[in-house]
Amino acid sequence: MTKHMIRILAAIATASAMVACSESQTATTTDPTTVAFSKGGSNTNEASTIIVLTRASTSPFARATGKAKFLAKPNERELEIEVEDVPAGTVLAISLGGKQIGTATANSFGNAELELSSERGATVPASVTGLKVVVKTTGGVVVVSGSF
Repeated sequence: MTKHMIRILAAIATASAMVACSESQTATTTDPTTVAFSKGGSNTNEASTIIVLTRASTSPFARATGKAKFLAKPNERELEIEVEDVPAGTVLAISLGGKQIGTATANSFGNAELELSSERGATVPASVTGLKVVVKTTGGVVVVSGSF
């Protein structure tokens, strides 16, 4: 089994475990790299989607992996994008739907993260369905990408 498939299965297993912890959540998968959650209850109406970001076949970042998570609540939306296994200090430009939404710099462990929350004043779309996440170096080299 390839490392890519192992990572996909691990993401699905993690998502499944999260669902098992809450009786009011349901999970659906549209493809092996996407897991969508719906959480319902008398006071809560949340939807969450997690996607696995994959490397381009020509990427010089052979070990890079990533994921993106979108959470929609009635009065708040959050978008979190994580990239792992890139050289420390690498500055990454992150775009959603063709529009740059931020940058992140890899820490000493090779991990970079961008967190946006409408509650903290960030612009987060009401829906990300069909939008592509692309993480590039500031020089324009694609590191990882994926679609919601």
